[in-house]
Amino acid sequence: MLSRTSDGRRVRRVLALWVCAACGTSVVAQESPYLYGIHDHAPSPQEYLNHFTNGGATGWITATVAVGCNPAETWGVDFRSFSDQGHTVICRINNGYCDSGGTIPLPDQYANFAIRCANFVANSQGCSIWVIGNETNLAGEWPPVGSHKPYVSPQSYAGCFRQVYDAIKAIRPTQKVCSQAIAPFGGPYGTGSVCGYTHDAQPLNWCQYMNQMLTAIQSSGPGPDGIAVHINSRGYDYADIHSTQQVSAAGQMLYFSFYVYKDWIHYGIPSSMYDLPLYATECNGIYSWDGTYPDSEPDREPYKPGWMQEIYAEINRWNTIDAPAAGKPVIRCVNMYRWSGDPWRIDGIPQTAQILADLDAAVAQQYRWPDNSIFNSDPPTGTNLAPYSLDVETDSVYGPDWPGSNAIDGVVSVSSKWVSAATAPPHWLALDLRGDRTVNGYIIRLAGAAGEPTAYNAEALAIQTATSLSGPWVTEGTIDNGARAAIINRSYVAPRTVRYVRLYITDPGIDNHARIPEFEVWGVFPGYRGDTDGDEDVDQTDFGLFQACYTTAGTPIPPTCTAAELNNDDVINQSDFTLFLQCLCGEGITPPISCLR
Repeated sequence: MLSRTSDGRRVRRVLALWVCAACGTSVVAQESPYLYGIHDHAPSPQEYLNHFTNGGATGWITATVAVGCNPAETWGVDFRSFSDQGHTVICRINNGYCDSGGTIPLPDQYANFAIRCANFVANSQGCSIWVIGNETNLAGEWPPVGSHKPYVSPQSYAGCFRQVYDAIKAIRPTQKVCSQAIAPFGGPYGTGSVCGYTHDAQPLNWCQYMNQMLTAIQSSGPGPDGIAVHINSRGYDYADIHSTQQVSAAGQMLYFSFYVYKDWIHYGIPSSMYDLPLYATECNGIYSWDGTYPDSEPDREPYKPGWMQEIYAEINRWNTIDAPAAGKPVIRCVNMYRWSGDPWRIDGIPQTAQILADLDAAVAQQYRWPDNSIFNSDPPTGTNLAPYSLDVETDSVYGPDWPGSNAIDGVVSVSSKWVSAATAPPHWLALDLRGDRTVNGYIIRLAGAAGEPTAYNAEALAIQTATSLSGPWVTEGTIDNGARAAIINRSYVAPRTVRYVRLYITDPGIDNHARIPEFEVWGVFPGYRGDTDGDEDVDQTDFGLFQACYTTAGTPIPPTCTAAELNNDDVINQSDFTLFLQCLCGEGITPPISCLR
């Protein structure tokens, strides 16, 4: 729940969940590639999660557990009911909450808390991402001394984090230990009271607090392995998401709505940590979804249709356009606060059906965070499939001599390249590979490969895929080419099935023209229709094999004859023969591209 400090700031507290689980070793699973998520794991958000699954996606869950700081306690929690469905659990480990000891304990208990956290991790299953504590820029999260809550500085939190990080890594070295999320719009403020305690002043704004905290963690040793953030708009309207209103906080002008996520990145996170993943473990319109809470907030309105879709669209734009262009970190999940259990619940309010319908619409876009780990920089193997494309589209061309088709003609030359218009990026080149293809990777030959100055080489690119040329496009991985290499190789760690692929350029280099002599898509050549012996021509040998494969309706097709079944009607007859004749060109003669399977 959210209670309030004396100066009107909100403080969240959640009922502790004391759940015992069987001991066991947690297995590090691949993180969900999708952005969608929900907060909390109990009461179970299964109804919400079903909307991910029904839309063909997996998602994320923020779990919060209060473990205390008794080093003799060893119980954990079994999250496998969620992880076994393919969802990723992020568990926030708290000492307690506002009225039960604070999110981290007093400094003299940091060592005991570290042991307790390690014991909890060792005896929990189905989770491999752990966030330590929560929002210590808010007084309600501080541990009390008697009837007073003393200030927890960023440096104090960093000292606690260091001990917990080291203790968990000692027993689970491959799991991620992440820094806490800082409360948006929290600080500076003076002394006051919260949860029945008086409290000290807090002199920093939210970004200053985050920056000092992360700097202190980094200076004390390794970690964190990721950064939790909370992002909120001030209401549930499209305009609230894109509000550019700013406020002055401790001498700094900061966004006062959803663009707080940009401030976290620009001002809160040191640039030396830009390689870390960000996890948005809480997100909402800051007021309750039905607009009824908190009672003291003026001008509240309930959820408005379309907010959910635009939240995910905005983060996808950041991940696929802004972040790669600026070399900034991407956000891997956006977990809505919350399904059930307090006044901020989604379940059981008049707006539930609309929210879930909007969630379905957001999931249908299949937004995924860019995962460069699916690629390596080895040259891909197979056949270059790009020249066989059915269609090539671009955002623009410099003129009729520089069409997108130049980038797939197999010629690396100054005179045979795609050149975009000089408009501001992004620029893109999209291919329809004519059918679902097994793709092993890509080779991008930039201007320097054709003999031009390396200054013309694009410096920030992404590889995207989709289910149609009109999108929606999903970023497979981003490419930082600040070194201005002339040839970029990217191979999938595991081959993927792709039909529509797009080269997306956010920094073309010295000017606004994208220059691509060749964009190559390497994979398994699909073969030609009628080539029953697999020698890449259709000749008399194939004709003889085809004749031997004739069947009648209802007769099973022998495995040796599957290549002769050309129109997918489970019978080999005159209709297939008509298609065969269109590709019968003779020995050693390449059939037309239209005969590709």
